[in-house]
Amino acid sequence: DEEQTWPTEEELNEASRRMIKMPQGVKGLVYLFGGHAGLSEFELAWLGEEADEEGDDQMILDDTEVAAAADGKTTEQQVEAKHSIEMEMRSKEEMDFPDEVDTPCDKPARQRFQKYRGMQSLRTSAWDPYESLPTEYSRIWEFESFQATAKAAKTEYKNGIKADAKAGHYVTLHISGMDGLSFDNRVPLVVSSLFRHETRVTVMHASLSRTPETDDVVIKSKELVLLRCGFRSLPARPTYASSIRGSGGPGGGADEKGRMLRFFQPNAKSTTLACFYAPVMFPPAPCLMYTPDGQRLTAWGSIEGSFPAKVLIKRIVLTGYPYRAHKSRSVVRFMFFNPDDINWFKPVELQSKKGLRGHITEALGTHGYMKCRFNGQVTQDDTIMMPLYKRAFPKWYPPAWGMADTYKPTDQ
Repeated sequence: DEEQTWPTEEELNEASRRMIKMPQGVKGLVYLFGGHAGLSEFELAWLGEEADEEGDDQMILDDTEVAAAADGKTTEQQVEAKHSIEMEMRSKEEMDFPDEVDTPCDKPARQRFQKYRGMQSLRTSAWDPYESLPTEYSRIWEFESFQATAKAAKTEYKNGIKADAKAGHYVTLHISGMDGLSFDNRVPLVVSSLFRHETRVTVMHASLSRTPETDDVVIKSKELVLLRCGFRSLPARPTYASSIRGSGGPGGGADEKGRMLRFFQPNAKSTTLACFYAPVMFPPAPCLMYTPDGQRLTAWGSIEGSFPAKVLIKRIVLTGYPYRAHKSRSVVRFMFFNPDDINWFKPVELQSKKGLRGHITEALGTHGYMKCRFNGQVTQDDTIMMPLYKRAFPKWYPPAWGMADTYKPTDQ
């Protein structure tokens, strides 16, 4: 008989340390080669690791330092690279599964999504633009008619120009409040003036298109970018949206709703609406978007105007799968995990990826199963969806108009 070699106690402990239990309902184990190197925090959480957070952070930091030493990169560069890869994965996931989110297992869905509501139609359903406005909206300027105000400001400026000051003439500029002005003669000096109201802060909207040369750049909503609008250069954190045609009221395009986009996807043939806090800028004015360091041009377009009452709607989709299906009736699971959540969202209309519409009839059991009825034949391979909506607002960013980043809307 051949002798059998048994592993030592140290080898068993090392193997146990590298084993990660899969989530409940998924069988099997995952063996990590080289510790936790290469796994993001999201992947570790999804795999269900139940280790001490401080120990995990130290272990990940050690692995990062080892990888940084091996690659010749600093820890900051490793963090930036990790963030870039994570944003790219999330952007691709958003393109494959738009607006889909997972229902949390450790928190009731009626609490996690309490700010969302159901709507029969995103285009035709009414939404009060002055409902539950944030504190930031008390510090901005809203025009009763932006187009009329811009026309009046331009007319006032044109009438105030002296007849002698015409194009091609030499003029003398007198600048008050300055001891001296020095500039490089090799660079042209640009002098611009402002119309009335262009020093006020409001919510500006710009229509932008991605440049094909920067498809590799991932642009997420509310992340820092550099905007060059006319002669102005300002940092901003825009919120991106797509206009919903036909959803406007008497105001036309200014009253149209916008569906918030989590990412500014690279598609040169379509335009995206960027909403951000900034000083008033009257169109026509070009708008160029750069990376925060100002090195790469990522999008270009023009200023549309200021419409603070324009409703930007964030959409999420909860998904479930038919457990049993018989004609127009089905038992759906994995959308919720307790009957209280099912009863809470019972009035919301259901949809399916094959075009069916239905509603929840009652909860079944205590594990999140529910009976549903639809307007057609339900098949096992269909996916049941529940779209929910809430209003989104631009991110408050005072450096866009020259204030400190710590300036709050409640400050004087």
